[in-house]
Amino acid sequence: MAKTTIEKVDGGAIDLLTKLEVAKMLKISQGTLTLLVQSGQIHALRVGGQWRFERADVRDYVKRVSTKAGGPRVFGRGRPRRAQSKSK
Repeated sequence: MAKTTIEKVDGGAIDLLTKLEVAKMLKISQGTLTLLVQSGQIHALRVGGQWRFERADVRDYVKRVSTKAGGPRVFGRGRPRRAQSKSK
């Protein structure tokens, strides 16, 4: 996948991702991603008629969702359960 960066006015760089890249990262469909954008849950930019997402915004979304759900969860067969700490 091609990496897109845009230089900020202050000299930094913005790492932009396409709709397909973000959908693959989050393991959701592009349609579901569109719903997240429309509901304001994740921020997106329109560039030349195409959606672009700042990598930092995607990270923020994942942090918000995982914090809201009580932290990372381990999935396997049966019901999801909380990750177990390794300290004894």
